[in-house]
Amino acid sequence: MAPGLLNMKRLNSPWINMVLVALIYSLYLFLLLEKFNYNPAYLISLGEKFVDFKKIPENLVVWKNYGYDGQFYYRLALNPFTFQREEFG
Repeated sequence: MAPGLLNMKRLNSPWINMVLVALIYSLYLFLLLEKFNYNPAYLISLGEKFVDFKKIPENLVVWKNYGYDGQFYYRLALNPFTFQREEFG
């Protein structure tokens, strides 16, 4: 057997793949947050159609669009066991 094939078998492990994917995702998240001055509020993408500006925290960013489903996931993350139709602005 060639020595190169023996080394490739060592890399064929779920742990190596998991670490490699985690490193790639971490690098992507780091570069994405660097673009927004490390403010993760930019990733929520609140749309002005579904937001009450008087009730949201000051550090959230509101885009001039309808927003995406992430704004609803964010709202549920703040209080996942609520039965209220509107909360947190």
